[in-house]
Amino acid sequence: IYETFKSSNSMTPKEKCDELIEKFILNMYCYMGGGMLSNDYDEKVALNNAKQCALIAVDEIFNLDDFSIEGREYWKEVKQEIEKL
Repeated sequence: IYETFKSSNSMTPKEKCDELIEKFILNMYCYMGGGMLSNDYDEKVALNNAKQCALIAVDEIFNLDDFSIEGREYWKEVKQEIEKL
């Protein structure tokens, strides 16, 4: 369905999902409970925070009026990939 959009973007929804998570995870607060005091990194907390930011970003993109049907389908699939994490 999103072949036309994908050809100009060259990323699958899964690849875009991974790219967004990688960009956000570097800036996530990743300590839970006493972890901040003990300096223990909590990967699950960081991933969950990155996932929430990526979902917000995709929702904002998806709500733009400039999309073709293929573009909307692409971002819908990106959101589904993020939600699977």
